Amino acid sequence: MPISSLPLCLMVRKIIIETQFLPPISVMSHLLMYDQVILEGHETYQKRSYRNKLHVVDAQGKKSISIPLVKGKHEQQSIRQVDISYDTSWDISFLRLIKAAYGSAPYFDYYYDDIVEIIGKKHTSLWDLNYDMLLMVIEWLGVNLVLSTSDAYKTDYEGSDIDDARGIFLPTNPASTHLSYDQVFMERHGFVSDLSILDLLLCCGPEAPLYLSNTGEKHG
Repeated sequence: MPISSLPLCLMVRKIIIETQFLPPISVMSHLLMYDQVILEGHETYQKRSYRNKLHVVDAQGKKSISIPLVKGKHEQQSIRQVDISYDTSWDISFLRLIKAAYGSAPYFDYYYDDIVEIIGKKHTSLWDLNYDMLLMVIEWLGVNLVLSTSDAYKTDYEGSDIDDARGIFLPTNPASTHLSYDQVFMERHGFVSDLSILDLLLCCGPEAPLYLSNTGEKHG
């Protein structure tokens, strides 16, 4: 039976997207509208993306955090060959920053040890770190979302049953999340839209899936 004639309730909604490090809220709300997320595992690395970057808010305001990479021509490398640099002990700095920014968040104690465990593995590969982090986020959210990897690179997925979201979500063009929630430094900076999913989870805990669902419906 062709997919087009399947009952709607039996159709598996699929989306393909590039790997990202603790994706922004707009990305996660979009992904949760699907049943299966396919990570593009055969692309070349692209700069100025969420592949190794996330945004959080600390006492000084919105802050961009980047995972340092081993020097080289990353844009000519397969995403699976891009390695993380530990020359600057970024992992220790990252954990300190997260603790300083979210130590007083309502659900900090629920998730921080898991973050420490994954960062403490000192992944060599950016791909592996991002994959483990996304699996952790899916587990935290308690959603039924299947994660897989592309078999080969395709220029486009037009005419297939897979929606192509590669290259759509970029730090240079952040989404505007109109639905607010209580953030740690909200009184000082106001509501800051579309931060990393980490911000939503540490601030809202078990209410995060409902927020993502409402945001996805608003922008879907």
